[in-house]
Amino acid sequence: MPQARVSQNKYYQRIQEQLAILLKPASENWQAKREACHTIAGIFAETDVYNLYTEKETEQAGGIWLNHGYAVSTWSAAMCLLELKRTMVFLAGLVEAIQEQLKQTKEKPIHILDAGCGPFALLSTLSCFYFKPEEVQFHRLDIFEDNITASQKLADALGIADFFSSDHCTDATNFQWPFPYPLHLVVSETMLNGLRKEPQVAISLNLSKQLHPTGMLIPEEVSLYLAIHQQTTVNSALTDAEFLTEIRNMEIACLMQLNKQTSLSKENQITLPTFSLPAHYQPDKHAVAVHTRIRVFGKHILDYNDCSLTLPLFLSTPTKPRIPKGAKLDFHYSISHSPGVQYSLHTA
Repeated sequence: MPQARVSQNKYYQRIQEQLAILLKPASENWQAKREACHTIAGIFAETDVYNLYTEKETEQAGGIWLNHGYAVSTWSAAMCLLELKRTMVFLAGLVEAIQEQLKQTKEKPIHILDAGCGPFALLSTLSCFYFKPEEVQFHRLDIFEDNITASQKLADALGIADFFSSDHCTDATNFQWPFPYPLHLVVSETMLNGLRKEPQVAISLNLSKQLHPTGMLIPEEVSLYLAIHQQTTVNSALTDAEFLTEIRNMEIACLMQLNKQTSLSKENQITLPTFSLPAHYQPDKHAVAVHTRIRVFGKHILDYNDCSLTLPLFLSTPTKPRIPKGAKLDFHYSISHSPGVQYSLHTA
């Protein structure tokens, strides 16, 4: 890991200790890692910025529909911290991506936009504990003013306010980078499984075009796969390697890949293919699903069932068969008020 600065802030060292546990090799104590996430949430609560444990009544309230998807409530955004593997993999991937960007960039600091930062600006806030402000400057963006205010107060309380250059209360799908210096990295975690409902795709299409030529989009790639399930659950007795092999064997095609290159589309859309379902598919015995795989950066990957973002999205099941045998399906991705993968029966 890179060398962080030394701080006498009363919270700083406590969070460093928890991050050391959180980003240990994945094979080590998962219970300790889970407790580290909760301890970090507790430290955040001590700052009187936002206590996710006492705000449960807002779980179903506060989110809003935008032109290109749903912006989740402050409570829902804060709760992402406690989704262990999601937090681990995104943080480890972002820190490694920043290291790589620092190697590539002669002029310092590099500038990073946290698009849809939530009340903790979680990924940028925790990344500050691995760098120095003269190396990295973050810019927070969120549609909710309360989230911007909370993340500012948190940075002040943790003694890391000097890592943050600007704040923007606006919609990330039409935000324009306003500064003369380049945008080196965009991090946005505004998605659900199957890239449905939330505006990750629209945000990526907008912001990737504003990156420096060597700039990075984090996550580096989100891939969707069409899969045929014999059943809607997978044998839990399998080893990790056997489990992933079984999952790969279910997947019959790649539907789409969201990355920097595909986001540079001049048409501002992502084209999806047409697929014929395999001959063995039987609607009363098989499920048709979309699998999501997220490569945050390099080897830092969220795979099938690793977190809520990679749960299978079922299009058809034996109890609710929507797709007939022998079907040929036209897929497209709708960038709209309610985004997501859509399909229709091919009639040509």
